[in-house]
Amino acid sequence: MAEFSYRVLDQLGDVQTGHLVAPDVAAATAELYRAGFTPLDVSADGPTFAMRLNEPVTLFQQPSARDIQAFLRDLGRLLKAGLSVDDALKLLQNMQTRELFARAIERVRDKVRQGESLAGALANHKKYFNVHVTAGLQAGEHSGTLPEALEAIAASMDQALSFRE
Repeated sequence: MAEFSYRVLDQLGDVQTGHLVAPDVAAATAELYRAGFTPLDVSADGPTFAMRLNEPVTLFQQPSARDIQAFLRDLGRLLKAGLSVDDALKLLQNMQTRELFARAIERVRDKVRQGESLAGALANHKKYFNVHVTAGLQAGEHSGTLPEALEAIAASMDQALSFRE
């Protein structure tokens, strides 16, 4: 079984892209027809240029407050699951759809790898992480409860965002 990227026309004539797992290209194409789509392109080598044209442009979009809250929550959960800070940051960086935020996470990761604390590395990105976040992380680092501090900060942010919404 292999993963295939596809570009199809749906029943309304809109172009959609996605991924599916199938034994070969013929089976992937047949599966798309069965699902009611008209395949335009099926690739085993990842998304083609035409497929990428249909993706939303997020290169210069800033992350929302919800994106930052989700990042902190996920980082806490990954650390609680036993991943190192470096591995967790790398995983979350690769998951980002907003390129500017992914680059900021990469810079944070580089600082952490150079020996700086996570709170100190995040403090360099005040646009995304305010003083309350970095102070809470610093307290979690000093007390040895970094995963719990991350989850508590994310929960607090979630409450504040829900209240505003």
